[in-house]
Amino acid sequence: MVKGPLPDRLEFAILQIVMSFGGGKHQASWGEWGNSVRRLVHDLTDDAELKAAFKRLWKRGTLQLWKYSGGQPWDYSGSEEDDEGFFFIGPFGATITEEGRSHWGKLNVPQRERVFISHITEEKPVAHVLQRYVKLAFGDKVPVFVSSDGKSIGGGRKWYNHIIENLRLSEIVLVLVSQESKGREWINFEAGFGEGMESLVVPVAIKHMSVGQMSWPMAGIQARSVDDIGLILDDIGNRLGISPGAIDAKAYSQEMEEAETALIYRSLKVEPVPSGNSLWFDIQNVGNVDLELLMFEVHVPRSVLAQEYMGGMSGIVEIAGGSRNGVPYISYFCYSNRGVCGNTQPILRPVITPSMGKVRPILEIPIRTGLNPDERELPIYFQIHAIGYRTDAEERKIVDMAAWV
Repeated sequence: MVKGPLPDRLEFAILQIVMSFGGGKHQASWGEWGNSVRRLVHDLTDDAELKAAFKRLWKRGTLQLWKYSGGQPWDYSGSEEDDEGFFFIGPFGATITEEGRSHWGKLNVPQRERVFISHITEEKPVAHVLQRYVKLAFGDKVPVFVSSDGKSIGGGRKWYNHIIENLRLSEIVLVLVSQESKGREWINFEAGFGEGMESLVVPVAIKHMSVGQMSWPMAGIQARSVDDIGLILDDIGNRLGISPGAIDAKAYSQEMEEAETALIYRSLKVEPVPSGNSLWFDIQNVGNVDLELLMFEVHVPRSVLAQEYMGGMSGIVEIAGGSRNGVPYISYFCYSNRGVCGNTQPILRPVITPSMGKVRPILEIPIRTGLNPDERELPIYFQIHAIGYRTDAEERKIVDMAAWV
C-alpha cells in the first residue's frame, strides 16, 4: 500500500480496485465502493473524502466515471448538482484511462522499506550480529535481508534472482568492508546496484579496517565504523522516517567484538613469476588460518615452451594432447604428501601458514625466446588446490608478464 497523506492513499485504493477487474472497469454502489476502499485504507471515516478522491481522479483524466440511466450510459458531468444522484443513487462505474494506467503503475511500485546487508561469506558472523540489532531497533517495521542467515532466502529459491529482487526492494544497503572484502567483485557489485537504485549505500568498516582506508568507489561514500551502531541506526531511521528504538549498546559491542575475533579467512594467492626464460610460481597464504595444500596445476601453450617436455622432472606429472580454444596445451601437475598421485614424488609443501610469506615450489617451466605477437597473447592457466578451500582456475596472458623478453 502507498504511504502518505490520506488523499493519496484513497486515490491509489480506487485505482487498485478498478485494476483488479478485467479491462480496468468496475461498477458498484456507493456502499460497495466504500467497503472495498476501507479494506485498503482502514482510517477512512468520511464519505466526503472518498467522493473528493473520485472527483480528483476524474478531473485529471485518470478515471472515466459513468452510470446507466434508462438503459443508456451517461458520463459524469463534474457538476456539484449531479453528485447526489450520480454517486449515491444506484450503482456507478469507473474505467481507468491510459493516463490512469501509467499513474497507477507508478504508484504500484513496491515500497522500499528494507535494509540489505552486503557481505562476503567469511564475514557472515558480523552480518548476523548487525542484522539482529537493526531488527531490535526497528522491529517488524523494517525487514533486514542477509543472504547467509538461512531465512532471508528460502529453500528452493534461485539465490541470484532473490538477491537482485531484495536489492531492488531495499532503501538502505549496508556494505561490510574489510581488508579482505574490499576487492571482492560481489561486494562492489551490490554497492553499485544500490547506488543505481538511488538507495542509501553505507560502507561499514569492520575487522580493523578504518573509514580512512576505504578505496574507490567506497571512498566516495560517507562510511561508518561497525562500532558506531548508533550512527548506523540513525542513518536507517532518517532515511525511512522511523525513529529507532533503544538497544543495549554495550551488549552489541561485546557481541560484535566476539564475531570479528572469530572470523576465519581462507585465502591463497598464486602469482606467476617470470625469471629469464623460465616461469616460476609463488604461493602465499593471505588468510588467517593454516591451509593444507593438495595439488598445483599449470597449463601452458605447447608452442611457447622452450622444450616440448620437461624430461620427466622428478615430482612433476606432464600431460600432453590437451587443447583450449583450439590451441594445444601441455599440463603440469605437482602434489604434496596430502594429495600425492600414484608414485609421484611430493614436491609441494603440505601446509602453508600465513607467517611463511611467499613459497615457491620447484616447478620451473622453460619458455622459448622470440615469441611472436600472437603467442604473447596466449594465456597460461593455473590453479592451486587445498583441503577445505575452493579455488577457481586463473589465467594470465604472456604479454602481461613484463619480465619476459
